[in-house]
Amino acid sequence: MKTGKLFLIPSSIGDDAGTHQFPIWNTEIIQSLKYYFVENPKPARAFIKSIDQEVAFDQITLFHFDKHAKDNSALYLEVISCLKNGNDVGVLSDSGCPGIADPGSELVKMAHEKNIEIIPLVGPSSIFLTLMASGLNGQNFHFIGYLPKDQKERVDQIKKLSAGMKLANTTYIFIETPYRAEVTFKELLQHLAGSSRVCLGIDIFSPNQEIITHTVDGWNQLKTKPGLKDRQVVFALGS
Repeated sequence: MKTGKLFLIPSSIGDDAGTHQFPIWNTEIIQSLKYYFVENPKPARAFIKSIDQEVAFDQITLFHFDKHAKDNSALYLEVISCLKNGNDVGVLSDSGCPGIADPGSELVKMAHEKNIEIIPLVGPSSIFLTLMASGLNGQNFHFIGYLPKDQKERVDQIKKLSAGMKLANTTYIFIETPYRAEVTFKELLQHLAGSSRVCLGIDIFSPNQEIITHTVDGWNQLKTKPGLKDRQVVFALGS
């Protein structure tokens, strides 16, 4: 029996869930799939429905990844078995690209070990879209996930990033929870060098999208800054 393929499927980002975020081939793949490995079932169903209006969910199997579980190895093995039985499987995170700041990499790692074909599909990533539009160095960049929750540790990390930007001309990219984005932005402006550049990628692919880059001194001179409370923000820092 021929082994199935593992498709890594980007899902919609921002408030704009239109199919124009994706090439037509994605639609054809999604319409053909009966098995999915998903971060959360509800947004996964909503996304699949937005792409395939005729989908029959009683014929669809969702393998639900539990990020709070200590060990998801049994789930991974179940998905691998599904693939080995000849079924194609799609990987879906809640938004953006699976495996990039979202679940999926461990399953992909195991699929490689089992010689299963991995097919990543084209789609939006707020991380890469922010980098593209930032004007910062796209030849040498480092995604660091989230900064520490503890304020002292977070400030220490910001100071280390400031030093790294100067030494290696590296762009640092990170994301932040909507309730902490405003505080983090203020700390960046307080602790980074005045010549450092800070890009905010705000609510990417929504009607309220803003992608703005200024030096720290430039940001501090602005009378009005974008409000970040309860907004999805990607930060990019460069020299």
